[in-house]
Amino acid sequence: MNELTEEQTAKIVGLRELADFLEQTPELLDMVSFQNMYMFYRGADVQDFARKALLMGNFTKSSDGRYLNVERRFGSINLQLTAPHEDVCEKVVIDSVEVEEEQRDPELVRAALEAIPVVKVTRTVERTEWKCPPSLVEAAR
Repeated sequence: MNELTEEQTAKIVGLRELADFLEQTPELLDMVSFQNMYMFYRGADVQDFARKALLMGNFTKSSDGRYLNVERRFGSINLQLTAPHEDVCEKVVIDSVEVEEEQRDPELVRAALEAIPVVKVTRTVERTEWKCPPSLVEAAR
């Protein structure tokens, strides 16, 4: 097994501390909303991405309009390695088609906008501030 760096060790310790803490505070655990933990791949090296994906072990692969995702479930938590398509995939043009679109004539639009006068208007804008409890200890009582 590889030696962990100091930063990696700190992350593992933090995750264990978090799990222990949430186990001891189920009222807060019920409020935890994350179901996905994301690992965003940085770089444009498909071989390196693939090696990292294989480290996930038993994973599923999916792709959406923007990202290639490699996911592995741990109970109710999904660990997801994700990278933009342009970094790790090859874009292949499968065909091209001509499409007809309706657009406004840019010159007529410009002329029409220039013909519309600009006027000043007054509107009411709320100015707000947040007044939070000065003491959460007192607020909890």
